[in-house]
Amino acid sequence: MVNPTAGRGRAGLVWSRLASRAEELFPGARIHSTTHQGEAMSIAGECAHEGAHRIVVIGGNGTVREVADGLLNSSNRRAGVELAHVPIGIGMDFARSLKLPLNPAAALERAAQGMAQPVDVGRIAYVGEDAIARVNHFVNVASLGVSGPIVQRVNAGKRLRFVPGGPLFFLQSIRAILGYRFQKVAVQVDDRPPLEADVAVVAVAIGKFFGSGMAIAPDALVDDGVFDIVILRGRSRYYLVDQMNRIYNGGHRNLPDVTILRGKRLSVEPLMENDRAILEIDGDSPGRIPATFEILPKALNVVR
Repeated sequence: MVNPTAGRGRAGLVWSRLASRAEELFPGARIHSTTHQGEAMSIAGECAHEGAHRIVVIGGNGTVREVADGLLNSSNRRAGVELAHVPIGIGMDFARSLKLPLNPAAALERAAQGMAQPVDVGRIAYVGEDAIARVNHFVNVASLGVSGPIVQRVNAGKRLRFVPGGPLFFLQSIRAILGYRFQKVAVQVDDRPPLEADVAVVAVAIGKFFGSGMAIAPDALVDDGVFDIVILRGRSRYYLVDQMNRIYNGGHRNLPDVTILRGKRLSVEPLMENDRAILEIDGDSPGRIPATFEILPKALNVVR
């Protein structure tokens, strides 16, 4: 499955160079190209219903998330259907968390020859921007707070479309943080008492990375059956900008304003109506809190 618009159109160009090799590696495979948001989910559901063995996703984090939605929502999918990923996107953090090759040609070879292993998936219930209750899955990280406006800026930044993912996220992070108002929320993890705080970010992580290489959850494992939940309190916007570099190497976990918890289920509630923080789900921003998160242990077979 190819999302030609992924990576600001780069996926379509790369696919034109990979197509002949893909035919050699996957003889007889059906090629699907998506044309609009949400189509990958429906195509994946159809493939699962028809008995597909392995679905290769050529695109970014959002395309993988849609495919996972399609697979996990298919009630009669073939047992053991596998997902393989050739990362071509802005962030590519799902691939980083799985230690997949970031070079598309090498990733295609891995997609054909690698072995599938079960990994965890998250399920999130939230409120869409249209005020309708929604449920989606995520494969890497879902978060809320300033990360929501950051991905909105990244995804809408046409004038910066030639800037690589890492510098782009760094630049847009600084811009978003300097204009951000920290929001007061209540976070409840499993049966623990709620934690109330003015937050900059709450990250609910399966994998280690978000934001094109930021190690937001440096100790996370993709198959341990729990979320790593990173709560970054809002002290000041300038302090947060000053500490940005720590997030890339995981050094933020030692900061006094950071709390890291582990759990299987959590809820996040706004404590005031105007604190309905924007969500970020695998690089997209489809809605707001209140939200609940649940881990689905080893729910998806992924080629690694």
